[in-house]
Amino acid sequence: MISPLTNLKHYYENFDQASFETLTDIYADDVVFTDPLHKICGVKTLKQYFIGTCSNLTYCKFIFTEEIIGEHSACLLWRMEYCHGSLKNNARLSLVGNSVVQFTDGKVTSQEDFYDMGAMVYEHIPLLGGAIRMIKTRIAKAA
Repeated sequence: MISPLTNLKHYYENFDQASFETLTDIYADDVVFTDPLHKICGVKTLKQYFIGTCSNLTYCKFIFTEEIIGEHSACLLWRMEYCHGSLKNNARLSLVGNSVVQFTDGKVTSQEDFYDMGAMVYEHIPLLGGAIRMIKTRIAKAA
């Protein structure tokens, strides 16, 4: 039997080509998925969320850089490489983050993703991005 972490990592390693139909092989029916913007309950709702999320992605892959594994949980460190039609003229962008995952009976029951939403989206919006970079520079100089 393939471990739930192996299934999860394989799915995200080719996220832009992943089949949403296979989510039920990875996630429990009552999975709780949380990211900086959403808390999603249930694999059917997660499927709809991923369909919407991927609608403007032209490329998306996760590179897993480290993992800490317990008996029924894990922390996965990753770098996401992605292209989004509305950001930076569809240029390839990179974002680091991590996922805390819990699993039971071969399926993921909980996943909480942590990443910098500003680095993912806001900094790539023309006027907003410049303002955020200026604020970050001022904070760094003051420290």
